[in-house]
Amino acid sequence: MNRILTGLRNRLTTEHLEKLMRISIERPADLDDDIKNIIIDNWK
Repeated sequence: MNRILTGLRNRLTTEHLEKLMRISIERPADLDDDIKNIIIDNWK
């Protein structure tokens, strides 16, 4: 969890923290640019 909840991200809601943890655990090792853009678009 320390790689997700950093000093700059210490005010994350439980919901956002849970989503980031899920991405961190379940993501592929390397993301290509298309997948990164899809994730960013869905996050907005």
